Amino acid sequence: MTRQEPSRSRALIVAGGVLAAVGVMVTVWAAGTRSWWFAVVLGAWLLALVTIGVVTIVASVRAMGGAARLARPMRFGVTRGGFGVGPLIPAWLTAVPPMLLSGFMTAMLAGLWRQAVAGDPDPARSALDKGFATLMTALVAMIILLAVVTVVFAWRGLVLELTPAGLSWRGPLFRRTVPWEALAPGGPPRPRLDADRLHLAVTQPDLVVQRGLALGFGPRQHPAVALQVAVHPWFLADAIRWYAEHPEHRAAIGTDAEHQRLITELATAAPEHEQPAGASMPRPPRPRAVTVAAGLTYAAVAVGLVAAATNLVVAIVFGEQLTAAEHAMNAEEQRITGEPVGETLLNAAEFARAWTIGGLVLAAVAGIAAVALARATARGNDHARTGLITLAALVGVWAVCPCGSPTLDLPDTTGVIMLLLWLLERGALLALGATVIVLLRLPTANRYFRPPTISQA
Repeated sequence: MTRQEPSRSRALIVAGGVLAAVGVMVTVWAAGTRSWWFAVVLGAWLLALVTIGVVTIVASVRAMGGAARLARPMRFGVTRGGFGVGPLIPAWLTAVPPMLLSGFMTAMLAGLWRQAVAGDPDPARSALDKGFATLMTALVAMIILLAVVTVVFAWRGLVLELTPAGLSWRGPLFRRTVPWEALAPGGPPRPRLDADRLHLAVTQPDLVVQRGLALGFGPRQHPAVALQVAVHPWFLADAIRWYAEHPEHRAAIGTDAEHQRLITELATAAPEHEQPAGASMPRPPRPRAVTVAAGLTYAAVAVGLVAAATNLVVAIVFGEQLTAAEHAMNAEEQRITGEPVGETLLNAAEFARAWTIGGLVLAAVAGIAAVALARATARGNDHARTGLITLAALVGVWAVCPCGSPTLDLPDTTGVIMLLLWLLERGALLALGATVIVLLRLPTANRYFRPPTISQA
């Protein structure tokens, strides 16, 4: 039994904050050295951000799977004031990504302001740099605010609590308490195992206490409890129904003895093998569309990795040509304007290596996430299907983005070949991503991920 948020999770939140702060200081230092260290630090930032993102996605997919739902404990954590329930995803996985992102954006913002304060010989360009830095400052401030809200929410640990007074739960932007007296007797029924919300019926909505914006969690008359929590959804529904119908036991909520009595009572009154209304029937055989979508995902991962590795090799081999092309462009600009060209943080070769290293890391980590989502999708995880469709859509957006690797700036035949390879890569990724989305949205796929219920059969 847990009496407060696990110290391990809070220690990882603190470690994430320290890592973000150290990263900001090291990045600012590396930017001032104008050396290869800056590219190394940026690569480390990118690796940390993408890795923690992939870990979060994989943990979310596993937690939302059918097997994981069945494996959730049939018990609560005993807190000082009641029975508490923690989040399904570890709290530190919720808090660390926005902290690292805000740290990375802060470091980049420091570099923007350094460049803006130094000023450009062209007054118009100098004003543009300062305006862009101001705009990015507002954006970074919003990201930091979001990180603070997320960290505070994650630090509290528990997201749901049964107390002698009633049922209380909260999100990042709201808190709601429903007294036991306000709940309708006889409910709530056991939800489907794939349900995301547990809907409550309230007979006295004026007794419900609510603060903040409870968007997506129903009105006072029909509040909804999120089921992304570390307790079996049937046990949670049974416990709420029990205390709504048995007021004589409410005063003991929060004691070990009452918790053990509740577990015994619910196990006797409602055996685990009972099926709730609307329970899912056995899943149909995997359709060919889902199998093909998984295979195309693996093909897209291979295309992305090969393209990223090719760009890195070309950036290393043809680094001197990139530097020579940059010097020629600077000389031409100086001849036309009559003003010296300002010094850049990295020369063309260094920038190309930094860009391509980051691209390879991003392709590798995104590929790991795609493979994990594809495997879970093939096993029938509907949440993984949603994640894979989202990732495929992001790949499609990236495929039509006009930005490209610095290796496209290579002169003569090499630059033409790189352009053709770039167009081929983007076209392949766009086609593969669109096909995966279509296949996973076909009616046969829908029936596989959302089988009919007993009441519909």
